[in-house]
Amino acid sequence: MKKTSLKIRRYCAMMIFALVFFVGCSKDKDDTPNSGNGSIDVATGTFKGTIRIGTTNHFNAILTVSKVDNKQLKIVAKSGEPYSGVTTKTIQVKADVPGLVDGHDDQGYFAYEIEKKKLTVLTKQTSASDIDYGFEGIKQ
Repeated sequence: MKKTSLKIRRYCAMMIFALVFFVGCSKDKDDTPNSGNGSIDVATGTFKGTIRIGTTNHFNAILTVSKVDNKQLKIVAKSGEPYSGVTTKTIQVKADVPGLVDGHDDQGYFAYEIEKKKLTVLTKQTSASDIDYGFEGIKQ
């Protein structure tokens, strides 16, 4: 019961974040050089931030984002760390909004703000062995 309630809260928080972010960015019509121009490549790299697993925060956590194909990114936690057991996820994304690479599917939610170099990930549990998590961090 607690696990379901926590998931609902996480999904609601991510939806609120997405709503506020998209409404806030709707006036940004200029196509800056950092817009991504439809390529998800700009969202690949190493990110440092906080991973939340349940009610536990792991600070200075490292995630690596790599390109699988033109529509999918793979998110992997650094090995050998207390948070390394989180499930590797491949999430479908797009870069059709200037300054943003984002997407969601049955694996979770992904948002990368190009100008701020900020990554937000919220994964979904898709099997009993999955360890889902939330991550916020900055590209290194």
